[in-house]
Amino acid sequence: MIEEQMELAKQLLRSGHSVTTVCEKSGFGNYSNFIRTFNSCIGISPGKYKKKSHG
Repeated sequence: MIEEQMELAKQLLRSGHSVTTVCEKSGFGNYSNFIRTFNSCIGISPGKYKKKSHG
């Protein structure tokens, strides 16, 4: 379940969505929980991931 949410989150971030929007669309009700989970699963924060994927 978490893996699917993280894949969706990464896809949305690569598409240019804001971290807040990605948090909601990937099914997290709590922003800080989303940041923490993304960080521990992916290894970087959603904001950094977004910047990195956009170059």
